[in-house]
Amino acid sequence: MERADAQALLRDAELLRRRARGDRHASSVPLLIFGALTVVSAPLAFPALGLWGELFWLLAGPAGFLATGWWYRRQQARSGIGEGRGSYTVAGVSTLLAFVLVPLVWIAPLPVVAAGLLVVAALQRNRYLAAWATVLGLLGGLERFFVLSNRLYDLAGWFGWLREPRDHGLLDDLGQPIVYAALGGLLLAAGLVALRRERAAR
Repeated sequence: MERADAQALLRDAELLRRRARGDRHASSVPLLIFGALTVVSAPLAFPALGLWGELFWLLAGPAGFLATGWWYRRQQARSGIGEGRGSYTVAGVSTLLAFVLVPLVWIAPLPVVAAGLLVVAALQRNRYLAAWATVLGLLGGLERFFVLSNRLYDLAGWFGWLREPRDHGLLDDLGQPIVYAALGGLLLAAGLVALRRERAAR
């Protein structure tokens, strides 16, 4: 009888842990916030707008962490379940300080933002969030130097879409916005998948 009671207690404890993880939304909230910010940054990546895309992330990166931290503080006040190990507020302030004190990172701010997200994910032992933070930093960094946009040229040429000089100019304008919009869409999709799993765990 005692063994059965112990097994029941273990099952109840595991159920409570799963519910707590689901209620915390450890993966979905940051992915949805940074996915939305990445989508918003896409129109600012048009070459005619110059450095507005980079300037956007100098503000939006820290703001994304602070907004995530605010959401978890609000959640903790309502349900008693906070953000877990690692502080999004500290990550936001650290990212802002990195931008202020190391102007060299202005060249590619998105990998710096992704690094902050990766640190929080590592502290929380959240492999799903860490994987998507890595995707954000890697693809965002590659696109900053037009590596992915250049692959769009190859793809468009393969489909036979680059038949006139104006087609090349159009792709010059649309390349980076397309890549950032697609990257943001991937993060949003990953956030929605995480949200579904978190709700199922409850």
